[in-house]
Order: sequence, then structure tokens, then C-alpha cells
Amino acid sequence: MTQPEITLDQIRSGRTVRVVRIAGGWGIQQRLNQLGIHPADRIEVLRNGILGGPVLIRTHGIDMALGRGMARHVAVTADASKSGKPEADV
Repeated sequence: MTQPEITLDQIRSGRTVRVVRIAGGWGIQQRLNQLGIHPADRIEVLRNGILGGPVLIRTHGIDMALGRGMARHVAVTADASKSGKPEADV
């Protein structure tokens, strides 16, 4: 049974997820590629505020901020090496 996909902007702080796919046009895919975000990468969400603002993440040992619009294009699932599932900010 496959795990449901959720977008990166919906993941709570402190969770670790895996990138499933990047939805969007060539420009979004190119920009995320330049930032080092690719399908199958592991991402740790450092901070995701409920009032908006950027999503702070760590991938490949580098901390960075993604705008919410860009984070909505990154589909993720729970990291297979971690137990549990990604929890959305609901």
C-alpha cells in the first residue's frame, strides 16, 4: 500500500519526508533542481509557521527557505527510514 502524497507546505515542523515528485512547469522544476531538491531526496522541515511565511527545510545538510508557492509544488510522503506518516497542519 502506497503512502498518500501531501505537499511540502502542509508538513508540520520537525517532520522528515521524501520527495515523490515535483509538480509544475519547467521553470519550477529547474529552480528546485538548482536548489538541490530532487525526487527521492530526504527533506527535514525545520519550521513551517501556521500564519504563512517561508517553509524552512534542511536537505543534503543545507538549510534553506522555500516560499509557500514553491513548496506547494513539491509532493512528499513520509520518509521510509522514519516511522509514522507526515502530518499536515490542519
